Amino acid sequence: MGGDAPLVRERLRELSGPDLYRRNAFRVTGASTCAARRALVRRRQQIATAAKAGVAVGSADAGPEDLRAAFDVLDHPQRRIVDELFWLWDAPDATCPCEPELHRQHDAAVRAHARALEGEVRGPDAARRPAGGPKQHPAGGKKRGPKRPGRGPRRAAGEPQRAAAERRDQLWHSAAQLWRKLLGQRAVWAHLRHRVAALDDKRLTETAVTVLEAEVRRVLVSAVTGLAARTEDPARLARYCAQWRWTGPGLLGEALEEQLTPLYEAAADELREAGDRLAGAFPDGGGKTAATAVAGDLRARVVPVVERLGAFTGLGMSLGVGQLADTTALLLNNCAVALSPASDTAPPDRESFGLLDLALRLKLVRGDAADDRAEPGAAGGGRCLVLDGQAGLRPGRCRAGDGSAATRPEGRAGRGRHPGGRPAVAARTAPPEPGRVRRPAGRPAGRRPALRLDGDPAQQLRARPRLACRR
Repeated sequence: MGGDAPLVRERLRELSGPDLYRRNAFRVTGASTCAARRALVRRRQQIATAAKAGVAVGSADAGPEDLRAAFDVLDHPQRRIVDELFWLWDAPDATCPCEPELHRQHDAAVRAHARALEGEVRGPDAARRPAGGPKQHPAGGKKRGPKRPGRGPRRAAGEPQRAAAERRDQLWHSAAQLWRKLLGQRAVWAHLRHRVAALDDKRLTETAVTVLEAEVRRVLVSAVTGLAARTEDPARLARYCAQWRWTGPGLLGEALEEQLTPLYEAAADELREAGDRLAGAFPDGGGKTAATAVAGDLRARVVPVVERLGAFTGLGMSLGVGQLADTTALLLNNCAVALSPASDTAPPDRESFGLLDLALRLKLVRGDAADDRAEPGAAGGGRCLVLDGQAGLRPGRCRAGDGSAATRPEGRAGRGRHPGGRPAVAARTAPPEPGRVRRPAGRPAGRRPALRLDGDPAQQLRARPRLACRR
């Protein structure tokens, strides 16, 4: 690679993410992508003069530092060529021999993608605001007819949201398809090679175009995956992510994993700590108090992360999302057991029902195929977690046809490693076989297994199950 490749890659990293277009130097300065060096100098002077007079020139949300940084980018051809790729080509001063249709297709892709991202970052109204706002009747004009009872207000309230959602979906679909069609044309790279020659700077060679061709798909994917950790609607964003699978095998999953791994590791750490707290409380007789506190922490800090991660399963990530969901469901299940009444005649605790419903819901959050498979045990069962009063969560052996752990644990649960090389929850839980809860052979009388993650929760609570823990 030539000497300009490092600067090109550096600028690509700077633009990667949801602010791909907002930070573009041509957008910030308002200059044309075909502007010569003299034109840029004049533009800089115009902005400086206008700033002294208190007149805003260029991007409305750009401050003095943003303008200075943008002009610095345009002064370096190796960085400028990157911003040219991600801004408008159909300019009056364009001198390239390209077909006008190529410029129109490129600009349509840029505009659709920029508007879609703007709608996610600044709200749905930022992408396209209704012109004129709600319809107003002039004084003395025709009055509104009587509202239909029960239907008028609801319909009026729902239509704008549906229309905004449809516009947003259409923008994302158009952006993905337009960029896909555009990058399949060799004329795109011929245009950039012409721009390299037109800039006529010894610091810039055609190596920069080679780097752009290799990295452009990764940058485009980063714009949508960069929203994965902060979007308010992960399921909807996952649909938008799926529209960019054409960028290449593994590219989408890698980008998502880079954004979501910190959340995954934080949730795994929370689960290990919650398991230790729940197990250590029972020898001291504080089981219900600990279960209430642990359940509250799981609801607030772990369950939202598991549900967010679950929305992006099936998109190529190697994170063990299914394993994380299973372990969370198991701890919620054990909290529900600890909060259940000790008497057969006492009514079940309402909080136990809520925790069981949440555990059953998380059981549906599954990860990749390898994460879904239970590890076979020596007796034909799978691995599950045993709540040990002294050692915390420990991996144990589930007997065949039974959803509870054997009384012989296999050792303290350590900080396991996921096949992808990242920390993972140490043990897996095998989905229990549907049917009645059976006590495994060798379990002491009066020691019942924890609630199953299938079947009727009310029936299981009436059976007065106890928390499966070792004293």
